[in-house]
Amino acid sequence: MKLKSQLIALALLVSMAACKKDDKADPAPAGDTYSSLEDFFTQHEPKDQTYTLNASLGGTFTTPQGTIVTVPVNAFVTQANAPVTGNVTIKFRDLYKKSDMFFARKPTVMSYGQLLKSGGEFYISVMAGNESVKMASGKSVDVEAPGSLTGGVDQSGNMGAFVSLDTAFAFAWDSSTTNNVFATATSYMYSIFALSPPPKTYTWINVDDPIWFSSFQTTSFQAIPNYDLALFPTNIYLIYDSVTTITPLRYYPSAYYHYYSPVGLGCTMVAVSVGTQDNSLYSAFIPFTVTPNLSVPFNLTKTTTEEFKAKLSTLN
Repeated sequence: MKLKSQLIALALLVSMAACKKDDKADPAPAGDTYSSLEDFFTQHEPKDQTYTLNASLGGTFTTPQGTIVTVPVNAFVTQANAPVTGNVTIKFRDLYKKSDMFFARKPTVMSYGQLLKSGGEFYISVMAGNESVKMASGKSVDVEAPGSLTGGVDQSGNMGAFVSLDTAFAFAWDSSTTNNVFATATSYMYSIFALSPPPKTYTWINVDDPIWFSSFQTTSFQAIPNYDLALFPTNIYLIYDSVTTITPLRYYPSAYYHYYSPVGLGCTMVAVSVGTQDNSLYSAFIPFTVTPNLSVPFNLTKTTTEEFKAKLSTLN
């Protein structure tokens, strides 16, 4: 009987040791590493799709998301205004989700931070060999953005054509004086009558409503980091509820600011950083409703890319 008790006790000790060993072999997952914030965004930004068309014949292609792009016959000329014949290479990117706009770093704001409601952002590059081309007079590339991707089609007539405005300060949008947008029952149609001139070889366009936020009182908002920015350089965006709008915060001494925050609207502040000492990913997700002159102090938490993307996708 004594021997039997000793054997049982030994078996329990072996079992406990085995369990303890298994726990050590399955540690908590470590955060992902990146060389910089630029590296983080570059790795995860939406990628271009590439299409080849005969410029003399034109054609139509549909992106994986469902955007329909139509190129008419003889649509392009060289920078010297000679007709483009033969094949052209078209690179195209369509952004509908706020998470895609975040990773592409293409916020829906005008140059001074005024908010825009987006019905889709699009990148297009058209090359004949190694040369960028222009639109031929009277010709347009038509981009059809289905309402199923834009959260419906706004029939108010406020949605307009916008083009990128690249400045030394920040990326922003400006109303286009050459392109146009009209709404059908089921989609937005954006007609591109002009491509960006050299040295650019690409054009960013956006279907936007600049009026949607006009009924809101606006206020300044500041986010105050409770950590050393030299160790954790940070990008911050506000992602608004119930509307396709995303805006960056600009850093001034001691805090990040946005001066056109709509009072009463809910949003989530998304901060992301790559630590300079360990190259790990850190973030903060802080939901709130905008109130006058709101200040939000915050800290960062180490995270993984998978965890970050999962949280970001809930904001779409």
